[in-house]
Amino acid sequence: MLQPSGFLDFLKSSKLNISKDANLHFVVGNESADLDSIVCSLVYAYYMSSNPNESFVALLPMYREDFELCFEASALCKKFDITTENMVFIDDICINSLNNFKLTLVDHNYETLLQNIENKVVDIIDHHHDALHHINAKRNIKMVGSCCTLIAEIIYYNKREFFESKPVSEFLLAGILNDTVNLDLHNGRTTELDVFMSEVLLGYTELDKDDYFLLLKTAQSEMFKMSTRGILRKDYKLVSNAEPQIGISSIMLQSETFISRTDFYASCIDFMTIKSLDVIIIMFLHCENNVAINRDILVFSLNGDHLNKVTSYLQTQTNLELVYKELPANLKQNASYFSHNINCSRKIVLPLLYDIFKK
Repeated sequence: MLQPSGFLDFLKSSKLNISKDANLHFVVGNESADLDSIVCSLVYAYYMSSNPNESFVALLPMYREDFELCFEASALCKKFDITTENMVFIDDICINSLNNFKLTLVDHNYETLLQNIENKVVDIIDHHHDALHHINAKRNIKMVGSCCTLIAEIIYYNKREFFESKPVSEFLLAGILNDTVNLDLHNGRTTELDVFMSEVLLGYTELDKDDYFLLLKTAQSEMFKMSTRGILRKDYKLVSNAEPQIGISSIMLQSETFISRTDFYASCIDFMTIKSLDVIIIMFLHCENNVAINRDILVFSLNGDHLNKVTSYLQTQTNLELVYKELPANLKQNASYFSHNINCSRKIVLPLLYDIFKK
């Protein structure tokens, strides 16, 4: 049986391999560095490490100091004695100074954080709309609820003995349950494959599905203690470097509670300045008793033309089913605010925004 120490030993040894700069193959998640991305990077790199011809490294596309914002991932890592010292972060290396390396993208198919790597991407495993970049890369893109489902499927059909490693089975299960809101079949995200792979993974653990999901939500509740800017930063993605430069923050909080914070306006401006954004879009998901209740979306910009352009474009997307919501007085000049189709997550909205730059 594969032991948890095997997973930890891999992480430690892969970090040492970077200094050797020989046949390196990085597995990189998306820049939001959410639970799904982190788990996919760590587990898939471990799975591929059985290939003796390459040195696989899970590269987390976030700064080391920001890992503390990843409450669910931090809780899982702590359970298996995995510390940040065992992982590789974007500020640990200058990837373009390396002589020979390849990239596998997981949980995204368009890399925006790393520069000048177009010919380095050889493999993509993702569950988002294909942006048709890195066209020479091998692709495994399916519209399932979680990218962890796709990683689990690969392992299931090739080397399912890897599931005997507790970190592998429990990490993948956590990613799937978190992304699908405990396999909720009414949220427009959960697929039969998500359910099937979850059942397989549960068979390798001693976990109760509902209790495990509650544990993840308990870890996530630490977000309430964070600063407003910290919450905006926690699950953030850049849409494009084109003008207007747009970023999206995804937040699992009730929108009214968050935007009523006294420092919300100033924190948005501060965050946009740090990220060099023209527009910040904030997508909210409010859950009660582990069930998604509603989604809201807020568009914020200090530039009226940019605000109107993005808002008007979103209003043309009938599948979003936008319904106007009243803003607090201090936000009316610089924001627009709507409830929208509960099945339209950032996964759906993000590719729609790419078309803004084609207008």
